[in-house]
Amino acid sequence: MKRLALASLLAALAAVATPVSLSAEGLTLKVRTSEGWQPEVKSKTSMASTLPVSQDEPIEQIVISCKDVPLKYQVFVAGEGWQGARKSGEVAGTEGKRIEALRISAERGDVMYRVVPVMGSFSKWVKNGADSGRPGSDLPLAAIEVEVRDYVAASKLLEYRAYIKGSGFTPWTKAGVRIDSGDAGITAIEVRGWSDIRYEVSTTRRGWQKTALVGRTAGEAESGEPIEALRIFGGTYPIFCWATMAPGEWGLAAHDGKDCGSAGRGLVLRGFALSLSSEL
Repeated sequence: MKRLALASLLAALAAVATPVSLSAEGLTLKVRTSEGWQPEVKSKTSMASTLPVSQDEPIEQIVISCKDVPLKYQVFVAGEGWQGARKSGEVAGTEGKRIEALRISAERGDVMYRVVPVMGSFSKWVKNGADSGRPGSDLPLAAIEVEVRDYVAASKLLEYRAYIKGSGFTPWTKAGVRIDSGDAGITAIEVRGWSDIRYEVSTTRRGWQKTALVGRTAGEAESGEPIEALRIFGGTYPIFCWATMAPGEWGLAAHDGKDCGSAGRGLVLRGFALSLSSEL
């Protein structure tokens, strides 16, 4: 019954937590217990979980790989301590000895992971080389869950455009590219990328408007009043925003969810840019 309960939990978590179409693909996990190597878990998405033979069957060795993002990982083995780092596809651990903790790092983006100790429950998510598990505690691991977030892939999906008064919408612009209206001003924006992006604009007379969902229009295009500021909520992937209120004068980057522009001062937004990097 415990094994079935854990299987149900892992399936439910994967169903609600896996990002679609923007994270690293080809994530593969494989573990060895005292009963030998267990079936390999291959995921077409960014998340994969291992299911133990039983909750009291400790993991002795692991292999992790990701098609899109090179990984490195270390394990803490009972009686040995931390082993040296292994690259994607290499075996970590010692046959006949139990793994008590795990570290994983990614060449780019973020890698997040958590573990289940024998007869225990999921630990908190950690990321990018932090310890998961309790080294030296005599509490071996029974399962692990890993998610890789590839910011390079996500950056390729981020696009945006602006409605310039008197000219219409600009072409869709890639991340890191400035949109500049000159003296005309911007009355509406649209952003597309992944599903949990949100954004909102403040106009010169009415202030902050309702939040727009990804792909929808924030502001009013032809009949709208000029935008003076915007906020971008990247969700899964935080987004940086830059704004210019005068031709050629660009402000500092505003981090995810912060005001970008000059709300409440009656100045008109002349241009903006979005990026997953803190530098344009």
